[in-house]
Amino acid sequence: MAHVLAQLRQARVRGQARRAGLRQAPATLSGKPEGISAQQQDKRNGDWLKVKLRRSQEAVICGFTEPSGSRTGFGALILGVYENKQLRYIGNCGSGFNDRVLADLHKKMKRLSRKTKPFGKDIAVANESKANWTTPKLVCEVYYSEWTLQEHLRHPVFKGLRDDKSAAEVRMEKEQMRETERELRFGSKKLKLTNLNKIYWPDSGITKGELLAYYEKVGDHMLPYLKDKPISMHRFPNGIDKPGFFQKDVDPDQLPRWIKTASILSESTGKNTDYIICNHLASLLFIANLGSIEINPWLASYRKMEYPEFAVLDLDPNGVDFGLLVEVARTASTLLDEIGITGFIKTSGSTGLHIYFYLARRYPFDLARNFIELLAQFIHERHPEDTSLVRDPKKRKGKIYLDFLQNRRGQTVAAPYSVRPKPMATVSAPLHWDELKTSFTIQDFTIQNMASRLSADDPWQEIWDHPINLKEVIQQF
Repeated sequence: MAHVLAQLRQARVRGQARRAGLRQAPATLSGKPEGISAQQQDKRNGDWLKVKLRRSQEAVICGFTEPSGSRTGFGALILGVYENKQLRYIGNCGSGFNDRVLADLHKKMKRLSRKTKPFGKDIAVANESKANWTTPKLVCEVYYSEWTLQEHLRHPVFKGLRDDKSAAEVRMEKEQMRETERELRFGSKKLKLTNLNKIYWPDSGITKGELLAYYEKVGDHMLPYLKDKPISMHRFPNGIDKPGFFQKDVDPDQLPRWIKTASILSESTGKNTDYIICNHLASLLFIANLGSIEINPWLASYRKMEYPEFAVLDLDPNGVDFGLLVEVARTASTLLDEIGITGFIKTSGSTGLHIYFYLARRYPFDLARNFIELLAQFIHERHPEDTSLVRDPKKRKGKIYLDFLQNRRGQTVAAPYSVRPKPMATVSAPLHWDELKTSFTIQDFTIQNMASRLSADDPWQEIWDHPINLKEVIQQF
């Protein structure tokens, strides 16, 4: 009987190894298979074997990138799975190949070469500029460590081709996708993300996990606008259909040690306020994990609080037809061309538009505010019936408010790429001026498409190359 039980245990371990995608382990000098250790469990008879399992995922090969360095054949496989009869991108795999596999697989893929991307046009692919597309017929299997927040494979390693499976059968393994919590590491920083499946946008079914995945995708583009700036959080821990609240003061003792804070004296209360400073992706995700859908930074850094990095003109439609708002923004663009300075425009993500000017922390707030007020006055002169400089909403009904008063110490504006707690999960989206057309709407830019848009084009890429000389500009007025 003991002999039979031992055989069953051995068979169970072999079955586990096959399901984990493990090859037969080679023998070591001790005579035991490598990677498998024998240990005694209490006083039971027989050996108990411990197998280190690795996750695996089937994937459709949708293309490959060009090789670099001394590598031949290709650089990485571009992988996808089918979801609702459409291919979904799940990442690139550049590990696990020897020279023979590189050459053989490259030949197979070249026979399936095609000119068009097998994914949707809006789907962003890593290293897409170096991509060669293939007809999605080949199926492979890869090992991986985990799924990223944007549901891409982390650390994928090529295991082999699967001749027994058709491409149309390949689906994402959902076990990892059902996780309600996730722990991430950024070097020595450890971050636990919670309630990933909680619905934040009930009308569209968008979850907290999708919000976090969005911020992970756009973090590199967003963080330069947050660097060293005190953050005001707009938190909706139960979703946008439940009451939210603003929070700027935090308790540093209740935060992870790697979260940077700045204690700043409030001019209105005479008390110190401890703000979170968001200088890296871990901090950005920590803030979003608190349910802060919106990320609202100061215009100035905590290091130089009286010298803003940006000046902003806020075009608030106040219920006016959006087409008229676009017309006024075009007037602003024309005026800037006449003056000879460069401004950058974005949606607010809510109802309005924001025009930004990069000041490089060279001028105090009063000078920045005077400049924006002058600009607003010139725009108002060209649209006297449709715009207003009056702050009181009751006195500017039916008119676009040209708000220059945001340019003060401690004022915040929704950051570029910040999500807003609005239907469809709209985003404060940087634009090109020529995108201001009558067909354009705020709802064109959401967490569903912004990352793809950024992978192809960043409209504000050159903002740092265009600091304006305020003193010269004001003299022109």
